[in-house]
Amino acid sequence: MSQQNEKSQILQEIIKSRRSVRKFSQESPSQEQIEKIIASGLDAPFAGAATGENKEFRLFFVISKNSVVRKDLEVVVDKHLKAAVKKINSIPARLMGISKKLSKLSERLKGAKLPDAPFIIIIAELNGVPSVAPQALAHAAENMWLMATAQGLGFQLLSMFETMKKNGELCKMLGIEQGAYSLLGCAVGVPKEKMGQVDRIDPKSITKWL
Repeated sequence: MSQQNEKSQILQEIIKSRRSVRKFSQESPSQEQIEKIIASGLDAPFAGAATGENKEFRLFFVISKNSVVRKDLEVVVDKHLKAAVKKINSIPARLMGISKKLSKLSERLKGAKLPDAPFIIIIAELNGVPSVAPQALAHAAENMWLMATAQGLGFQLLSMFETMKKNGELCKMLGIEQGAYSLLGCAVGVPKEKMGQVDRIDPKSITKWL
């Protein structure tokens, strides 16, 4: 097997074994492992036209489980989620066509909280023109997810932070200008249990060559 084929096979195995982990053990990843994950996120594509010459177009905030900031973050997130539930529940009954789905979201949000993971990482992407920060965050998160998987670590996306870019308390906590960055979060730790395989459809059945 050629070196290129070997690399391709290893990458394919990592991609196929990627899973969303929601239960973490008490074991904590090393600082080196977390730094590798962050470096992978930094290497993800970004919109140079939108960010210009700003070197700090992408920031990473690592919050460990036992830090004082973690407790403050939990309070801010809880308050934000409760406000979101209240807003959803205020939708008039005549809009049930759309609020049926929203009511399910409301029920989900009621029990939502930060996972009990050793690390929470918040990624901040500078907003610009064209507005492609959410796509850039998705690229960064995917890189980080794959690096976590390659190291045998668990990873869970935390989409709650997407709606918090204008949250004054969170932005003050992170030391960033309110609304200047789009946000995405993730939880990282050692999986509590082994993740099973997922059967995927054959790509040939959903691919059309034109």
